[in-house]
Amino acid sequence: MISCSFILCGCAVVFKFGWYKILKDKDKEKQGEHGGIGTPATRSAIIKNLFERGYLAEKGKSIVSTDRGKALYDLLDDKIRYPDMTAVWEEQQQNIKGEQDVYAFIEQMQNTTIAPTVNALKANYTKPTPKEKPSSPCPECGRAMYQKSGKFGLFWGCSGWNDKENPCNHMMNDKNGKPVPKEPKPAQNLSEFDCKKCGKKLILRQGTSKAGKSYSFFGCSGFPKCKQNYDEVNGVPKYD
Repeated sequence: MISCSFILCGCAVVFKFGWYKILKDKDKEKQGEHGGIGTPATRSAIIKNLFERGYLAEKGKSIVSTDRGKALYDLLDDKIRYPDMTAVWEEQQQNIKGEQDVYAFIEQMQNTTIAPTVNALKANYTKPTPKEKPSSPCPECGRAMYQKSGKFGLFWGCSGWNDKENPCNHMMNDKNGKPVPKEPKPAQNLSEFDCKKCGKKLILRQGTSKAGKSYSFFGCSGFPKCKQNYDEVNGVPKYD
């Protein structure tokens, strides 16, 4: 693969010796760097900038214009597209040394080139149509559900989750890009004992201490809303 720097160096040579062939007739008599298109110092930087902004791309051993570059070119005024435009600007810049006022030159550039070009681009700009996300009706409320990416992978969530008046937090699992019902949680083995804090049944659970020893305790079935738990002593919760 030819490096970008190699191609840019090659372009500098091509532009240096090839511009005479494409200049308009009125500028053919101009000689040297101050009658041509840019300078060796600016040409490579300009071309590099065109690559970085996506207007040019490498295709094999060639440099080609991208769709983005072609679209911009089509919107430009003819006088900007002429290859001798920078030669004309260079001549005007040289005149600043003794004839033309620098502020008059800047104002002329602004009024005749920059402003019309910007306005034309704005007038012809079309906002890209966002790619439509896959959706499916929510079985709870009928609104659209969208595929989302979470901590544990893809899932589907109702678009009504942030509706202040009628929120819907329904979620579904993802299977091959389609929403499927969540697998039911395994049935909890509720004990006969009640939580003294919220009144729900307690569940006998197993835990591991910091020392690595296993132990039993009773936790509330209302977890995580209720985080009450009790030590297990002889198969019953120690309430005191």
